[in-house]
Amino acid sequence: MSESILVTATRQDGWWAVRADVPQAVVWTQTKRLDQVEDMSREAIALALDVPESTIDVEVEFDIPADLLDLVEAAQTMSVVATRSQVLSTRMNHAVAGALRTRGFSVRDIGMIMGVSAQRVSQLLAGGPQVRGSSKSAPVNTASASRKVSVESPVDLMGEFTEAVTTAARALTKRTRRLRR
Repeated sequence: MSESILVTATRQDGWWAVRADVPQAVVWTQTKRLDQVEDMSREAIALALDVPESTIDVEVEFDIPADLLDLVEAAQTMSVVATRSQVLSTRMNHAVAGALRTRGFSVRDIGMIMGVSAQRVSQLLAGGPQVRGSSKSAPVNTASASRKVSVESPVDLMGEFTEAVTTAARALTKRTRRLRR
């Protein structure tokens, strides 16, 4: 099948009841765990339509109370903001260390001012910003990358951070209002 079949999983008495509306039928199955919904749905639909399972593509929708869905989405939003904040923080530290070094401060002085070790300052000055706990470079803002500036503007980074937090705060505020009703 070229189009996904939407299946809805609803929690009932410790099981997941799974419903799929397919041509000329409503297909029901059940599973104990959510990770089994796709396979069980595919099998039940294939049997109902008398087609091979490999031709069935399903999209799973979870039927959970709206307040819980809001909480899940809020947690996901907060995780995205935390990750984005960490990346921007690393880029900001890189930019600030570069700005201080450009103004003639020593590596040790920069470390004292920023509250990090001289070794960390050396890492920040040695190249692109590194994401803590990883050997991967932090994603670079495409606007600043196209300018080919060796050090990003701390003011631009503060603006980018403020925009990210403001967008997330708006989304979380809407969910909070819905949950308080």
